[in-house]
Amino acid sequence: MSSFPVSDFNPAPAPPQKSKSLRWIVIIAGVGLVGMVLCCGGPLLLTYFGFNFAGKILASQVRTMIESNPDFASEIGTIESMEMNIMESARYKQEKGDEGLVFDVKGSRGSGQLFVVPEPGGKEFSMIVLRLPDGREIELLSAELDVSMPELN
Repeated sequence: MSSFPVSDFNPAPAPPQKSKSLRWIVIIAGVGLVGMVLCCGGPLLLTYFGFNFAGKILASQVRTMIESNPDFASEIGTIESMEMNIMESARYKQEKGDEGLVFDVKGSRGSGQLFVVPEPGGKEFSMIVLRLPDGREIELLSAELDVSMPELN
C-alpha cells in the first residue's frame, strides 16, 4: 500500500466565477457608441469628404484656367496650395444669391481668395476674381455680367 498525502485527495475548492455582467455592459455600451457615431457622424463625414473631393476637382479646373494669367502670376506666382473655402462660399451665396465658390490660394509671391462663378450649365466659369489681402480685386475672367464681390470680413 502506498501512502498518498491527504492533500492530493482533497483539492482546494475552485475560485468563485467572476460576474460577466460588467463585460456585457461594456460590450453593449461600445456597440451603442459605434452605432451613434455611424448614425450621426457618418453623414457629416460623408458630406465633408464629398465637399472636399468636389473642391479638389473644381480647384484643379480653376487652376488650369488661371495659372497662365499674367495678372495672377504677378500677384500670386506659382500656386503652392489651393483649397475651397466652404464657409466663405456659403457666405457668398447668402449675400449675393449666386452659385459662387471661394478658394483660398497661396503662391510663391503671395496669397488671396478666388471668387469663381460657374455658368448656369455648370461646365464653364463666367467669372473669376482674385481678391488680395490688401482688398484689391483683379478680374481674371469675366463675362458681360455685372457682378460685384461681397464685403467679407
